[in-house]
Amino acid sequence: MEWPDRLGRHLPPGALTIRLNAMGEGRQAAIAGGRPGLAQALADG
Repeated sequence: MEWPDRLGRHLPPGALTIRLNAMGEGRQAAIAGGRPGLAQALADG
C-alpha cells in the first residue's frame, strides 16, 4: 500500500509496516507488525 496513512480507521491493527532507510548507496528495510512471526520469517529470508 503506497499511502497507508490515507486509510485512517480502516488500517487494520497490527498491520505489516516496511520502512526503507538510505544506507550509503543501498537501502535497509525495517519490518514490523503483521501476524505473529511474520516479520521474523521475512528477516530470516
